[in-house]
Amino acid sequence: MQINDESIQYKRGAIFSYLTLGLNSLTGIFFTPFIIRSLGENEYGLYQLIGAYAGYLSILDMGMSSAVTKYVTKYMHQNRKDKEENFLIWMIFYYTFISIIVGIIGSVMYHQLGTIFSKSLSPTEIMKAEKMFILLIISLIITLFGGIFRGVMNAYQRFSATKGAELVRVIFRIIVIYAVLELGSDSIGLVLMDTLINAIFFLYRFVYCKSKLHISFHYYGMDRVELKEIFFYSFFVFMNLLFDQLNWKVDHTILGIKMSTAAISIYSVGMNFSNYFMNFSVAIKSLFLPKVMHMELDGTNGEKYTSFLIKTGRMQGYILLYLYFAFLFLGRQFITLIMGENYDEAWLSALLVMTGLIIPLLQNAGHSILQAQNKHHIYVLVCLGVSIVNAGATWFIVESKGIVGAAFMTMLSFFLGQAVFLSFYYHKKIGIDMRKFYLEILRANFFPITGVIIIELLINTFTKTNSWLQFMIHGGFYSVIYFVSIFFGGMNRDEKNMLFEKVIKKK
Repeated sequence: MQINDESIQYKRGAIFSYLTLGLNSLTGIFFTPFIIRSLGENEYGLYQLIGAYAGYLSILDMGMSSAVTKYVTKYMHQNRKDKEENFLIWMIFYYTFISIIVGIIGSVMYHQLGTIFSKSLSPTEIMKAEKMFILLIISLIITLFGGIFRGVMNAYQRFSATKGAELVRVIFRIIVIYAVLELGSDSIGLVLMDTLINAIFFLYRFVYCKSKLHISFHYYGMDRVELKEIFFYSFFVFMNLLFDQLNWKVDHTILGIKMSTAAISIYSVGMNFSNYFMNFSVAIKSLFLPKVMHMELDGTNGEKYTSFLIKTGRMQGYILLYLYFAFLFLGRQFITLIMGENYDEAWLSALLVMTGLIIPLLQNAGHSILQAQNKHHIYVLVCLGVSIVNAGATWFIVESKGIVGAAFMTMLSFFLGQAVFLSFYYHKKIGIDMRKFYLEILRANFFPITGVIIIELLINTFTKTNSWLQFMIHGGFYSVIYFVSIFFGGMNRDEKNMLFEKVIKKK
């Protein structure tokens, strides 16, 4: 019965994750033009710039939200409620300390806003930036504490409650943002609404954990060995967060310093599409860690991890490659239709970053294996090193290549830091047969994708997509051709059965 309940939670969690992601993506695609028109291109660029600038402070989470999921899962498996309670009170102490640090560093960053962006922002924009920054610091502190309760809910595998709430949050945010913009609010109003929404859903998670999961916080003393293990694990998750920040946020800051808010606006549109692409893979990433932790605690070997990575990689590959080639063949026309003629660089920038992300996202479940085994530190250090080089190279390349140059360096960072090195690390250190993994991915996709590419090249050679009707017809035809090709030429029997929910679950 418990296995069935867990299976239902994973299935519902995955469904809610993809519903949330789909709605988020559609909102971003169709709602972003409304926001840009309401705010103006420069105001929207300012909104993105300050969000990225304040976002650097989020790395002070130090990976502890991920540690909550890992170690609460571990203590549940060991049936050690006392250790869980002691761990959670340490998390409260930790986040209280981190909130103070965020306040101190945030104060320094606040007073440097005018100096850093003096060449690209007007005095009026700097005043708005300062107000937004204060609100973002408050929102960040709320989010940091909320990570404790989100991690607990994931550890208890209450994916319906966590992912369902995220879906409700997206819907609620759309309604609220639309209302405040219709009333004539500016970028400060958007940040204020996001802060209030964060507070509401923080309270939801806290109440759920107390009333439904009956968690409590008790101090039983200090286990120095275990604390050292926890902080070692979290430190390298923190380094991974730092690597993500360098890859996703530093470009905005560099463009804000060297170019303009209008350039940031165009670049942000492109990166939004890259994020939608990435999120279709990472949307269910939080479901993997509790699963992998149980596998690790039960003594799973490299062969079983290979099968796990192949299974998740093949299924994610069908969606990721569909989105990638859809954007390759239809993305430029779509951005032109929805944003206008001046956003070609947004399409090319997004396509470059997506290209760098494909391989890392196909093996995304493997990162949970590294976390479960406390073997993610070498990978993180390599990725961080590559990201620092990326940041330095981007600083110089934007002067001659602008937005596209920044995107190219980000693509190169993902490819070298994750695709190349991570494959080697999985193979040598975890015992995952990466040759077999890539052969399985290739076997599932090579012939169907080749056929789709040939057909799309012929369509784009002889027809043009210049209207919404033509776009929908072309997009519908592409979707049918792609999924029919994958179903008959790529999927194996188990995947087809899973698609139609005919899999017989065996213990």
